Amino acid sequence: NDLIRFPDATNVRKYPDTVMTGPAQRGYVASVSSVLDSPYPAWKAFNGDVVDGWLSDISPVTYSTSSPFDATAENSLSGITGGVGSRNGAWLKLELPHKIKLNEARLYGRYNYNTERIDAGYIYGSNDDTNWTQIGEISVSGISSGNLGTYTEIDPLIITSTDTTNYYKYFIIQPTSLTRQFGYTLIGQMEYYGTQESTPVLARLGGAFEGKVANFR
Repeated sequence: NDLIRFPDATNVRKYPDTVMTGPAQRGYVASVSSVLDSPYPAWKAFNGDVVDGWLSDISPVTYSTSSPFDATAENSLSGITGGVGSRNGAWLKLELPHKIKLNEARLYGRYNYNTERIDAGYIYGSNDDTNWTQIGEISVSGISSGNLGTYTEIDPLIITSTDTTNYYKYFIIQPTSLTRQFGYTLIGQMEYYGTQESTPVLARLGGAFEGKVANFR
């Protein structure tokens, strides 16, 4: 009774299109640069619940103890084009089963942690998990911290894609600056919205009926 969804190259859909209950599910794979504690792994940023989410470790990336609370170390993210090269900051990665063209991303703050919102950062896309292209930038100009994730009313930070042409299989969000400093960054939930690359679908009837016409009268 599992759901098999055919590729949809027309409609804008939310990805992952399933609630993740582990690091790999239905072709989706979640990973991060680091994890602060075991209750807050990468996949919890894609499980539909802002109570937990993902928290980065305080090493090797630490966010500054004084304003503007910028990341103070790079965390093994390189090969970036369309930007300024490698940047400081922890990161959250999602691998998809199929390529999508990103329309927008929605970043939710973690429940009861609005004062630690992400103030700046970037979204990257890749097709080989090695070379990354900047396709979006986080900007919170004019947005109050109270609008970035509460338990009863979850208002996401909307990040519009600057790349409306290319399809990507891997996405990374990298927070580079925060509102407050506790040494780590956090994401309650992350959602990507876009259209899937058009791919041919071959339907087969296997087993004893392979290559035959059956009469069920």
